[in-house]
Amino acid sequence: MFVRTTGIVLMAAVVVTLVGCQTPCARVSATQQDVPTGSSAELMEYIGNQPFVTAETGYRAAHMIYFGEPFDGDFDELRSVLIANDVANRGWKHAEGDALTRSDIGFLICRACNIRTGVNWTLFGLGRYGYRELQYHQIAGPGGEFALVSGGEFQGIVRRADEYQRRVGQAPAASAELGAEPTSTP
Repeated sequence: MFVRTTGIVLMAAVVVTLVGCQTPCARVSATQQDVPTGSSAELMEYIGNQPFVTAETGYRAAHMIYFGEPFDGDFDELRSVLIANDVANRGWKHAEGDALTRSDIGFLICRACNIRTGVNWTLFGLGRYGYRELQYHQIAGPGGEFALVSGGEFQGIVRRADEYQRRVGQAPAASAELGAEPTSTP
C-alpha cells in the first residue's frame, strides 16, 4: 500500500512539474490595453502596472536602453530592429503577449547594455548567464533565471541598467534629453 501511494504521489509531482514548466510560454493576458509607444515615461509607468513583463514591453524597454529613445512602430518591426542590432535572439518566436523569463530579460538587457563580461556569458551567450551578469553588476536582484519577472521588478532592472550605462560611459545620447537637474532655491 505504501509503495502504491508513494508512486501516485510521485507521478502527481512529475505532472505538476511538467505543467509548471510551460507557464513562461503562456500569454499573460489577451485583454491588456495597448502598450504606449509615445514616450519612455509612459512605457515605464505601463510596465510598472503589469503583473509580468511581456515580450512587447521587454523588447520596447531594451530598444529604449540600446537606442535611448522609444520605438514607435509595431511589434514585428521592433523585433526586426532588435534582431538586426543583435539585441534580441534570432531564434526567439515570442508573440507580443508572451511572458518573458528572467533568462530572456538577462539576454535582452545584457545585449542592450553591451555587457560583455563573465566567462559563461561571453562564451555561450545564453540568457541564464546574462541574468547572472545582471546580478553581478547589481542590475538585477536575486532569484533564479527561469522565473517570470513582475512589472515592478523590471522597472528596477531598467532603471539600474540606465545607471550602469551612465557609470561605464555608454549612455545613449537621447538619455540626456531631460536636461539638467533643477536647482533648489533657498
